[in-house]
Amino acid sequence: MPRSAIFFIVALFFMSACAGESYRAESIYVQDVPWSKSGGETIVQPGLNYLSDLQAEFVLNGWGPLEKDRSNGEAEAGDGSPLSIGGKRYEKGLGMHPEQLARSWAEVQYGLSGSCDIFSAEVGLDDSIDVQSRYGSVFFQAFGDDKLLWQSERLTGADGPVSVEVGLSGVERLKLVVTNAGDNNYYDHADWADAKIICSNEATPEQFPVVVGYQADNSDFINPERGFHLNVDITSATDLTYIRDEGYSLARTYVRLDDYRDKPLDDAFLSNLRHGLDAARRAGIKIIPRFSYNFPTGGDDGDYQGAPEAPIELALEHIRQLGSMYQDYGDVIAAHPAGFVGAWGEWHSSDPATALDSPENKAKIIDALLDALPSTVSLQLRYPGDLLDRYPEVLSTGQAFSGSDQARVGHHNDCFLANEHDAGTYLPEEQAGAYKRYLDDLTRFTPMGGETCEVSVVRQRTDCETALKEIARFRWDYLNIQFYAATIERWKQESCFGEISKRLGYRYRLLETKASASELSRGDTLSLELALRNEGFGKLYNPRPTEIVFVRRGGGAHTVTLDGDSRSLLPAPGQTASLSAEVRLPGELTSGTYDLYLNLPDGNPGLRDRPEYSIRLANRDVWQPESGFNALNLSVQLR
Repeated sequence: MPRSAIFFIVALFFMSACAGESYRAESIYVQDVPWSKSGGETIVQPGLNYLSDLQAEFVLNGWGPLEKDRSNGEAEAGDGSPLSIGGKRYEKGLGMHPEQLARSWAEVQYGLSGSCDIFSAEVGLDDSIDVQSRYGSVFFQAFGDDKLLWQSERLTGADGPVSVEVGLSGVERLKLVVTNAGDNNYYDHADWADAKIICSNEATPEQFPVVVGYQADNSDFINPERGFHLNVDITSATDLTYIRDEGYSLARTYVRLDDYRDKPLDDAFLSNLRHGLDAARRAGIKIIPRFSYNFPTGGDDGDYQGAPEAPIELALEHIRQLGSMYQDYGDVIAAHPAGFVGAWGEWHSSDPATALDSPENKAKIIDALLDALPSTVSLQLRYPGDLLDRYPEVLSTGQAFSGSDQARVGHHNDCFLANEHDAGTYLPEEQAGAYKRYLDDLTRFTPMGGETCEVSVVRQRTDCETALKEIARFRWDYLNIQFYAATIERWKQESCFGEISKRLGYRYRLLETKASASELSRGDTLSLELALRNEGFGKLYNPRPTEIVFVRRGGGAHTVTLDGDSRSLLPAPGQTASLSAEVRLPGELTSGTYDLYLNLPDGNPGLRDRPEYSIRLANRDVWQPESGFNALNLSVQLR
């Protein structure tokens, strides 16, 4: 049976099977699209090459010609609009439109001769069709030679741009495909925006004859110390397993100290706190604790001004009393907002009689908390002004992750996007620019989190465009899912909630792994190079090891820990980094076949073997939930 007839039958099957929303992304492959060459020869230059500037060796488009630097328009060349996905405009890229029925895809092919390293783009349906959120639907695919390198989820006009970056080491031919998602090709104006390749014009070096590529996992999945969080009362909690069951790894707890404004903490309170943290540890989650002497009603008629609190010496005694608890349970504290001071523990509106929000008392609270907390736990201050008062020179790259006091102090914003100054976060106005520039640097290294809050309808900044820009700018790691509800609902209505949920904190994805050999003798050295990209808004802010694990088929394992702090080794938001390792395989290892894994376990010894505390990569077919390892899909034979 000819291939076109096969695709005709497959297309009809998918149109009937996928009439509703029950699509299976893995079912809409076009792996059988043949390689062809009907155009000229692709000639790439060293460095950056935009695909729209290159000669394609083969093109198949379902509606007019392939468009360069414009979206697919009508039947004539150049009649499309400027490229735009989800409101984001692009100068460069390709506009395509899949065919229907017998050929249900569009494609473009380029010859690379094994001389290129990375392909990247942002993909989605173009904004030029204002009804495609209802009708348009496609899958994007990238092939290297005969291997599928990457495939998107089913995308519609309601989705924003999706980033793709894949390794091309040794790839002779690059093929980009857009399918009609198995339903029809109505309004499927698909953009490969900012599509480009980076080339060295040198074939894959002999040092790395083994190259493995990976597919992206575009789903929203749980990972430790990042994402949206729930809220719990840790002093009464006995079972917190529902937190992970609902898809969260973090919970914030307000620890109320109202009853202790005039006395030390008692044994019953401290015992309840420990029981709650035990429950968090059993549940495989981490806690963001906030201690407060009050919880005002807030609002225009609220009672937060002059909020009652303990006098400074008693507050310091409370922190000293909590010291042993902090040390015993620091492993399940993700980050620690400073708390204790003022209304809601937010460092403003103290009762003048106690005045914990005075500069002198704030300094004492910070010193006490930094002394009481484990050296691996970061403190977060509510206001940038307090950060600048204490540390006028922003944390530098050389100081980051050093364990010094300054390296352990970050920021939390509890009125994110409320109005032009985030309800006082960036006041006084003349200092707003300096505050934001300070956070631009600080949030590269230290935890950033908080919540939105009730806003003025006229002055709010909670639209998706603004939210995405500011979350990315300040590298947000976590956000409260339960407050402010109207903001969360707006993000859902404007279709950015899913992106925020997936990208809060880190989101590491493997691009490729290179190995110097697939067979070795005991005592030999194996060279490895792993390319990863961080597609998240944030970063890893707590220390953890980076390990390559060799697991022998039939039993036995050998672990190699890479040198350096994992927070420095792994890529920054929006960046790509390479992990290199020279692994000497000990002579006492048993011969056999070893499968290789990347392991990013928790840095605390008591949690390092708990898979729920290990980092999962955003790749298909790599995560091993039983061990917490990520498969490199690479094996070596040890003689």
